[in-house]
Amino acid sequence: MLVIFATHNGASRYLSVMLDSMRLLRAPSDGWEIVAVDSASTDGTRALLNAAADLPLTALAVEELGKNRALNAALDHVQDQLPRHSLVVFTDDDICAAPDWLVELENAALATDADIFGGRIDPVFPGQPERPLLALQDRYDVLFARNVRDEGPCSAVSVFGPNMAVRPARLTAAARYNEQIGPDGGRLFPMGSETEFLRRLEQAGARAWHAPKARVEHLIRREEMAPEAIVQRAYRHGAGVAQMTSAEHPNRLLGAPLWMWRGCATEHARLALASVFGDEAARLRARYHRAWFSGAVAQAQRTAAKRLTHG
Repeated sequence: MLVIFATHNGASRYLSVMLDSMRLLRAPSDGWEIVAVDSASTDGTRALLNAAADLPLTALAVEELGKNRALNAALDHVQDQLPRHSLVVFTDDDICAAPDWLVELENAALATDADIFGGRIDPVFPGQPERPLLALQDRYDVLFARNVRDEGPCSAVSVFGPNMAVRPARLTAAARYNEQIGPDGGRLFPMGSETEFLRRLEQAGARAWHAPKARVEHLIRREEMAPEAIVQRAYRHGAGVAQMTSAEHPNRLLGAPLWMWRGCATEHARLALASVFGDEAARLRARYHRAWFSGAVAQAQRTAAKRLTHG
């Protein structure tokens, strides 16, 4: 089994915790290896990876920032080795894996003929979320990659990046992440790199399965809980959805579908009302949704402009 992850300045965050959890993993029947890619880090990340000699870890580095670029570098590096692995597991540098994580993914792969596997993801906060953030618990899947569902078939978009696996046969040399989406060092990039990747695999015939016994914790930083961070993530998610579904929406005004403009107007009105009554929870919720629609509109307009430019 092969585990792949990318990290940018992970040594300044939770990478050491993540690696410690890897040290406690039970090995699947075919053994396991890690390929970790340092994505243009400027802290001690590369040294931390190079020092993990007690793990079956190969450390790579890319000098140009971008999570998808780093993951593609890992896939290119291992392409010839893929047939000897039962699964290719993708994760992030801010998780803490349960000791039986890989074993449970292996069990799911042995029990079903699905091609894509997702597992349970529980966000772990550095402190109790305040009331405005608690009002957005139904958006914790977008905000913090929470993934709690029953075992069984699922759509590919229900599999999240911190805990996903793909059968090697699906990872041909042409199956690569889209480097125009996902984390790139900026704050307003289109979000959803794994979702876009898995959607393409699903469209090619791959089927997904959720394995709730394969568990990881997603370690949340305090700054990720701040209102501005919440709003930025909503914007990125809206932009990502618009980029992935741009061809599916007719009836456009100024390059964006009408329903996106209506959403912006509705949430702007809700924000104004919440501000009048001083309801901080309702205000954050309205800011979240307004940012989501704003991101969707902006990305739809960018896509429309590109089409006009390139005919």
